[in-house]
Amino acid sequence: MKILMPTTTNGASRVKNILAPMSHWEICGEAEDGAEAIRKAAELLPDLVLLDVSMPGLNGLEAARRVREKVPAAKIVIMSQHDPALLLPRAIEAGAHGCVDKSQLTNELLRTIGSVMEAGRKSRRSSALDLRNRFRSAITHASSLRTVCAFHSRLRLSATISHAN
Repeated sequence: MKILMPTTTNGASRVKNILAPMSHWEICGEAEDGAEAIRKAAELLPDLVLLDVSMPGLNGLEAARRVREKVPAAKIVIMSQHDPALLLPRAIEAGAHGCVDKSQLTNELLRTIGSVMEAGRKSRRSSALDLRNRFRSAITHASSLRTVCAFHSRLRLSATISHAN
């Protein structure tokens, strides 16, 4: 999994240390401010974008909105020194998938990332199942439609023959 993270986060080295043991995760880029996060997200196409709510320039919420527009497949987690419960509604409205209290990074970052990525996998599975069910329904409908059309054709043919006699 490719991760884009902010360098301005108070404790960016701590974030790197938390992520380091995850061998299948790679920090593909770092951004100093919101505008750079948007540019790098569009360029690097990360699976996960970590943003700090108080990034310089564009804050993390505005950056999340713009990252969502440019890279809709990316999951976004916003880190904040504020209570995540208070920030979460605004973060979700901005396009983020989760929030982490920076004072709880050690305990919460991996759990939040795991939850956000698992929710994305479940959503894709759900979408695939929904698509499969709609396809089956369309086939059933098409089969019924062919039967109706065939019946209608036979009825017209029968009416034409009886009218000719």
